[in-house]
Amino acid sequence: MKIFMAKNYCVRLHALFGTASTAGLANGDLEKERRQFLTQFFSPIFLKAFSITFFGEWGDKSQIATIGLAADENPLGVVLGGILGQAFCTTAAVLGGKSLASQISEKIVINKIFIFLYHIRCLFC
Repeated sequence: MKIFMAKNYCVRLHALFGTASTAGLANGDLEKERRQFLTQFFSPIFLKAFSITFFGEWGDKSQIATIGLAADENPLGVVLGGILGQAFCTTAAVLGGKSLASQISEKIVINKIFIFLYHIRCLFC
């Protein structure tokens, strides 16, 4: 029952965010003003990383599981465990990406991806 309630909560949040976006509450002028205000206090790379992580994790299975876990267990422990887990995962991704970028050119990776996709497309033609 608690998992069902958690899924229902996430669906409502997605619906609310989608309604706010389509209603014009997140228009371009407001976004520019908000961006200028935020860049006074935070660096642009911090804002990009935060946005990518926040919206990438919003409403996924781990968030639903965390809501269910917090319903049964100590919420403070769930928050601290979630923060540490995300921090370790992000740290591994950043260090791995930095190491990989120093060894492989981005152009080579992009070219290899396009070649791979071309060969996959040729299989189905």
